[in-house]
Amino acid sequence: MTAPGTRERADSGWRQRWYDEGRVMIDIAMPIVGANMLAMGMQLTDLMFVGRLGKTELGAAALGNTVFYLIHYPLLGVMTAIDTLLATTYGAGHFRAYGDWAVVALLIMTALCVPTIIVMCFVEELLLAINQAPELSKLAGAFCKQLSWGLLPYYWLQVFTKYLQAQHILAPPVYLGIAANCFNVLLNWLFIFGPVGLGFDGAPIATSLCRWFQLFSAVLYLLVWPER
Repeated sequence: MTAPGTRERADSGWRQRWYDEGRVMIDIAMPIVGANMLAMGMQLTDLMFVGRLGKTELGAAALGNTVFYLIHYPLLGVMTAIDTLLATTYGAGHFRAYGDWAVVALLIMTALCVPTIIVMCFVEELLLAINQAPELSKLAGAFCKQLSWGLLPYYWLQVFTKYLQAQHILAPPVYLGIAANCFNVLLNWLFIFGPVGLGFDGAPIATSLCRWFQLFSAVLYLLVWPER
């Protein structure tokens, strides 16, 4: 028969273990969730600004964003594999292999981005082939073309993010995301309604510039803290 005191200590130990493990999981997950939400924030900013131009422009931006993510979404699956490889090698203490996998990841994502960018140049034709309205197809196609030159920095930044996350360095991608979203709001206003006055094309251009801004900021971070 188990003594009452022993049972209470066992129950207390069980609760404490679950609390500790849950706390660790939340501490790791929340910055990653924040970084992913901030990545989506630029898309929402584009729609908010473009929506003021008219219903057609809003519909084209929404359609363009949908097609853009549909075309490049398979690459996110590749990033999942890279995430696993980086975490495994770092956890095992194979730091040489860890650096090698990071370089391989950059090369693979670059190779995969090239045909994806080429496909983005024919979105208008693809939409017309499925009987979308000509004006909507033209605007959505132009939207995807302007977003396409931000695809490389987007995935290079993803590799950088996974590289840091495997080391439990979670804050920098969040800070970069906050800065990029603020910068995107400013650029959207400047390019759409402000002095630049590009109108509809200003939104995807602003987003692509912000993705290059995030990448250069990440490179600067690694130069300042090369031990990473």
